[in-house]
Amino acid sequence: MENTTLRQEAEILMKDLMSRAQHAKTETCREQGVADSPSMLVVVFEPKANDDDDDDQDHMESLSRECKKMGLTRTLQCAVIPLIHKPDPAECLHDIIGMMPIDEFAFTFLCCEGYMDSDESKNKKPNDSYKRGEMAKDFAENPFTTIVETVMIHGYDWNLTGKFTNVCSFKYDDNGLPVFTEVVFESDETSDDDERGRLDELLYRGIQFLHFNRKADGILKHWRKPDDSDEN
Repeated sequence: MENTTLRQEAEILMKDLMSRAQHAKTETCREQGVADSPSMLVVVFEPKANDDDDDDQDHMESLSRECKKMGLTRTLQCAVIPLIHKPDPAECLHDIIGMMPIDEFAFTFLCCEGYMDSDESKNKKPNDSYKRGEMAKDFAENPFTTIVETVMIHGYDWNLTGKFTNVCSFKYDDNGLPVFTEVVFESDETSDDDERGRLDELLYRGIQFLHFNRKADGILKHWRKPDDSDEN
């Protein structure tokens, strides 16, 4: 598949995910007051239909129509996993990657809230050079800060040919509801040498880990000891 197609698919999917994340954030704040939304891992894959199951066939047809309506050129399905079983989302992500099946997927996305310097040129300090906790501290304590709160989505395709990012900042209005800025989508090639945030790095290395497991599983299946039925 061409990288341009991957980019288009990622942009369509991330636009939909961001819209859902913004809605969830707004409704959470409406019900609970100012509050953070939980981080989520989203795995996008091509579903396999069971030809013997009429309900499954109906589901596949409905899913295919919805994907075409979105502008996708293939049928994709999402599995959404909230990162909430431990206080630290990074530990949650680590646990979940270790339990994921080694089947190939189309994309995986990480949706979370965080901080971003809205004026890197003024501060002459790129976002990836901040140490953990520095942005949150500056946002909370500096009345002239250029740090803003954001909803961000990081993503990669299965082959790690591209890195995809969707981000928007927000402020709270007088009613404690978030007001979002325009969403910015970016895509680029990716490599081991790229600078990444903590969760982004864990996601990238996690995909590499799944690749390793998939190859190891294939080798073990090839070299497994034949049982009696194989020998007869």
